[in-house]
This record gives sequence, C-alpha cells and structure tokens, in this order.
Amino acid sequence: MVGYAPTRDLISFKLVAPALHELHVFDLLTRAITEQNEVTFDYRKLGAPAPAVRRVQPLHLTHREGRWYLIAQDLGRSAMRTFALGRIADVTTTGNTFERPKDFSVDRYFAAALSVMNGRETHHVRLRFSPLAADDVRDRFFHESQAFHPQPDGSLDLTLTLADLLEVQRIVLQWGGHAVALEPAELRERVRALGETLARNHAPSP
Repeated sequence: MVGYAPTRDLISFKLVAPALHELHVFDLLTRAITEQNEVTFDYRKLGAPAPAVRRVQPLHLTHREGRWYLIAQDLGRSAMRTFALGRIADVTTTGNTFERPKDFSVDRYFAAALSVMNGRETHHVRLRFSPLAADDVRDRFFHESQAFHPQPDGSLDLTLTLADLLEVQRIVLQWGGHAVALEPAELRERVRALGETLARNHAPSP
C-alpha cells in the first residue's frame, strides 16, 4: 500500500481551540470531571448584566458550533444545564465528590437540540427554502430528525423536531429572503418581529 500524506496545498481544515481566557477554566473543569469533584463558579447568562454563582457536578465538555460548553448537574436548580466556557469564571472545587450518573449520555442529552439549545418542549418545525437555496441546503445535515420535502416549483421544505426555536430561528435569518418559517406559528411570529426590528435598526439615517 502506498502511503498518502496530503499537504496544506491540497487539504486544509480549521479547528477552534479554547480562547486564551478559557484555557485555565478548561483545565480545572477537565480535572473536576475526571475526579468527580463538585465545583462552584461565576456564570453570566447570555445577556445578563452580571454573573451569578453556580454550584454544579460537572459531567462533560463538548465542542459545538465553534465553542466549548460544559454539561453539568446544576445543584441549585436540580436540573442538567449547559454552560458556555467563555462565560465561566473563578472555578473552585467545593471539596465534595459525587457519583457520576451511569445513564448519562451526551447524545441523548442533545437529542432534541439543533446544536446546544435544549428544552422540555417539542416543536415541529417546517422551513421552506427557495430554489436557489435548495441546491445548497439539501446536502446539509442539520439534525437527526430532519426530512426534506421537494416542492413542485423547485423549492425545498425542511422538517425538524426540536426542543428550542432559537437556533432554527437563526437559520431562517441566515438565509434572508431565501428561507421562510412555515411552522410553528411561534417561530413565524419570532421571525416577523425580528424582521421589524431589523428594519427599524437599518432605516436611513435622518
């Protein structure tokens, strides 16, 4: 067999490593997961003005959509939560250990998430892509639940079953006028409201 060693001139790819300010956090959480140590840290929720202290049992670190996330049992909320590493600070071990759940599965945890946004609801989503966008979309993998439905005019419908609408809402916005949210009504209303906000924000300057 002849060996094959491609060079950057032929094949390339880009991996996203933790940002410099995340490396210390990454190291502490990796150790806590391995040694099954409870930790506390300051965490700022998306859009929150200030961080809050969280006490968790860390279970898993995952890299999704170019960012690192921690999956942990949040003891203050008695529920599993996902934390973005970039918004975690001041990680401290509590001195307590915990038993890792034997039935924990990262695939099952994210089964109803398009990427990382999880939830307890079930949304049956239907998007319609224009003929131009359809050529690109039909070769993409979005989620295990996806199904494509070609339309007579060359457009393409995509159906998904998800627990949260935020990430699929971003897909509609990404494609601009080439994607339409057909279902559910809540998603249509969200996109409509965002469209009005975009129009106001981009109105001609007086």
